[in-house]
Amino acid sequence: MRPIVVGFIAGATALYLWSRKAKRAAPPPTVSRPQLPFGADADLAFYAARFVVGIEAIEPEHLLAMALYDPRLGERLRARGVTAETARLDLLATARHVQSPMAELHDFNPGETYGGAAVSLRLLVSGRRAHELAARRGAATISLGDLLRAFRERGGLLGQLIGDEDLAAFDVVRAVDVTGRTVAGADAAGDVEVYAVNDDKSSMDLVLALLTEVWELPPAQAAWVMRETHEKGHGFIGRFPAGTARQRVDRATVAARARNMPLGFAVFLP
Repeated sequence: MRPIVVGFIAGATALYLWSRKAKRAAPPPTVSRPQLPFGADADLAFYAARFVVGIEAIEPEHLLAMALYDPRLGERLRARGVTAETARLDLLATARHVQSPMAELHDFNPGETYGGAAVSLRLLVSGRRAHELAARRGAATISLGDLLRAFRERGGLLGQLIGDEDLAAFDVVRAVDVTGRTVAGADAAGDVEVYAVNDDKSSMDLVLALLTEVWELPPAQAAWVMRETHEKGHGFIGRFPAGTARQRVDRATVAARARNMPLGFAVFLP
């Protein structure tokens, strides 16, 4: 009888040790990841958010603040008596007071780290929800509209300001189309609209430098304009008094040519 008991104990011990070893050797559980890529407008928001947060975690509020550079969203806020700039400041102030753990970078797909900026757990959850919403629409990419819907479900500022009827426009990538616009002549007065024009040689660093130094755009807005110029052919810099626009176009053009870059600008009447 005693040998049986001893054998049982030995077998149980061996089984226990084997199970612990197998557990240690087992690969970590896989995380369900979104498989759809981000569309151009959603990608613009991520890219610009990187310039706001540096190496800190990107929160949903950061992404929403950057999405407000999209003129379509700004128009809807203005219709409700809210300025995009005020909304941006409110969102960034909220993000500063959020204590959210960062998600493991490999858990986020696609891995938008933008130079090392981590992704918060809150944004990870929202990104997965946006993927579900895009898949439900049968879309091939996650649109800015899907991201906004996912953030809206979490409540907060966007839920109060943006209705369901507003979001369909954000499922289609916004084209920056300046064809048919009236070019502002040398004698133009009042305000004009200025666009940066894409080319195959000018570097992103140059465009960012000119947008911040000559056009005096905040870094996040400059990043938005630079990426939009690169992806869509034209990037809306802003509306300026005609005299100011002419002076800055001249300064930016001279600076670009001094670096052998053909970057150009287009000026239109509103």
